[in-house]
Amino acid sequence: MSRRYTVDLDAPSAFADRLAKFTARAEQIATAVDQCVAELHGSWLGQGADAELEYHQRWTAADKQMREGLDDLRRNAEVAHRNYTGVAQLNTTMWP
Repeated sequence: MSRRYTVDLDAPSAFADRLAKFTARAEQIATAVDQCVAELHGSWLGQGADAELEYHQRWTAADKQMREGLDDLRRNAEVAHRNYTGVAQLNTTMWP
């Protein structure tokens, strides 16, 4: 029994769009958090402030890594969409 291979050509593109929106929202949140931390450290001193700042720097690095990974995933989804669309068009031309 043979199974037909199909691809939803809109799915990779829609996924890339959702990733872009999520990444933009994550950037907004990170910016807001950075502003709050900067305001907080304008008046907060001592070991607690130092520990919080160190934690925030680790969080910022992890956030950057997450967004870079999501950008890579988004670009790959866009490439997949282009590749599948191109193959579908080529197959239609070769076998109408």
